[in-house]
Amino acid sequence: MEFKQLEAFVAVVDYGSFSEAARRLYLTQPTISAHIRSLEDELHMKLIIRTTKKTTITAKGYQLYDSAVKSTEARIACLLARLALLISSVGLLISAIIARINA
Repeated sequence: MEFKQLEAFVAVVDYGSFSEAARRLYLTQPTISAHIRSLEDELHMKLIIRTTKKTTITAKGYQLYDSAVKSTEARIACLLARLALLISSVGLLISAIIARINA
């Protein structure tokens, strides 16, 4: 299971459409479909019922959705923390360079 699959799944549930999920994630609709299919194959369960008119989330899909949202939110929080550390390090480096130039 990969984060990109979970992100695609969350987007399909949130936007109610494979096409809209693709648009919002800057991916193609076939890529979104492949991510969902891979997730369903790995979990051996149907998460989304697809018809030409609508997308319906299964009960198991809703169970996964709650966990997937928490996982993606935790991943974003970790990435933001890493970014903050990087910015802090760059600031310290710039300060040291300026101090050395002024010395």
